[in-house]
Amino acid sequence: MRVIINQDSAKGSVWAARYIVSRIKAKAAVTDKPFVLGLPTGGTPIATYQELIRMYKAGEVSFKNVITFNMDEYVGLPEEHPESYHSFMARNFFDHVDVPKENINILNGNAEDLAAECAAYDKLSGDQILKYDAKTSTYEFTAPTWSKLTTVASTWEMLLSLRWIF
Repeated sequence: MRVIINQDSAKGSVWAARYIVSRIKAKAAVTDKPFVLGLPTGGTPIATYQELIRMYKAGEVSFKNVITFNMDEYVGLPEEHPESYHSFMARNFFDHVDVPKENINILNGNAEDLAAECAAYDKLSGDQILKYDAKTSTYEFTAPTWSKLTTVASTWEMLLSLRWIF
């Protein structure tokens, strides 16, 4: 794994966004196959999303040939709830760029069979994914394993969260 050290998180976020865009463009230069991108939620990636949005609005990148996979969602929380990861990603990224709706993949936290949902997600996301690891502030390519999950209780509502094991 390559580790990139920046002076502060703002510079790291800009570097990460530029790296993602460079990978999207590099793949587009050699194939028509879509670029597959794993996206986290939470505070850490927001500045990266803001830079990606800026680059999109400046005409530096298109996400039309990008397929995204989010790494988590709350169990039992409706997608339209403002605290769901569906809502978070729409508000902080998807509503501002041209990723086709059919290319956006987020786990269904309301599936009747959560294990089957994760197994289906594994199958769907079988390509390599560029993933951001908030614990180490690094991006890396990884083979997805959505069916390996842990349950994490939120502190105030005790909602269960699907989490990809890094």
